[in-house]
Parts: sequence; structure tokens; C-alpha cells
Amino acid sequence: MRWFGVGLFLAGVLAIGAALAGLPLGITRVGDVLVCLFATGLGLGTFGSHNDTALALLRDNRWHEAIPRALGREIDGEVLFNRLDLSELEAIPKTAWFLTVAAPLVFAWAVSRLVL
Repeated sequence: MRWFGVGLFLAGVLAIGAALAGLPLGITRVGDVLVCLFATGLGLGTFGSHNDTALALLRDNRWHEAIPRALGREIDGEVLFNRLDLSELEAIPKTAWFLTVAAPLVFAWAVSRLVL
């Protein structure tokens, strides 16, 4: 699910570009740009909350045999790379799922403002 947020973020960057391009032509308004910025931020927040949740859960359960090897290698790499930051992560699955629902809705609102 964390890569869903990356897609929303990249689509938001494109929407910001479209809104900014239409601004001098009078096609879009400043409010449209701000809504696109908000949608882009939520997309990035979606990725971040899912990533932090995944890493925190992997950190807490990495010694279990049920974890696939690829995920085990990912958490081992994170431990080697940045042990202190990893120890401070908390799993926030409810926030992650809320952002997963809210971000596409706000993005749809932003695109509708650009298209309509």
C-alpha cells in the first residue's frame, strides 16, 4: 500500500503543474493550485504513514519465520542504515488507512476543480 501514496504524490505534482500552467491564462485560480498542493501532501503522507507502519511492524516481528525473505532483508538494511530512527517508529495503521481513503478523495476534488 505504501507505493499507492507515491503514485498519488506524482499525480499531484502533475496536477500542480497543470494548475500553475493555467494560472496566467486565467483557466485556473490560486485556490485550484492550493487544493492540488493539499492533495499532493496527502499523497506523500499516505506513503510515509504506510512506510513507517510497515517498518515498525517488521522491526517488531522480524525474527518470526513467517516474514518473507525480501522483507527481512529490507528491515535488516534499515537497521544497518539508521538504527536510531528505526527504533523511534510507531505503527499507525488507522492513520495510514484513513490517509489511503482521504488522499484519493481530495485528489479527485483537485482534478475536478481543474477539469470542470
